[in-house]
Amino acid sequence: ARFANFHWYAINAEAFEETIAALRRSSGLRVISNEIGRVSDEPGEIRGLASKVLATGMPWAIWFSIDAQRARALQDDGTDRPGYPAGNLRPRGVALRDFLRSQPATADRIRDSLPSAHARR
Repeated sequence: ARFANFHWYAINAEAFEETIAALRRSSGLRVISNEIGRVSDEPGEIRGLASKVLATGMPWAIWFSIDAQRARALQDDGTDRPGYPAGNLRPRGVALRDFLRSQPATADRIRDSLPSAHARR
């Protein structure tokens, strides 16, 4: 194995960082997450976790972005604002986008990967 993968649905950014350190120590591998998510729509929760992803040097961290029992997507599914197309960023999606744009190492990659203009509103 080249990586230790884990899923994270808690808000505690310090515990997130401690979990990554523990996984590194116990496995000897680089740590990734292909599933970070939250049930909440609170945009203020984003910065702490996103900061820890960057601070810990995780090579990959994927935000789980589907409305499900334990998670809420970063974009709407077309039911949030009737009459608007699905895929508009929710406040947490905007918060994550804005946080990543503010980071020198990620700004160009994020800007270049954004979908059409309606997602930038």
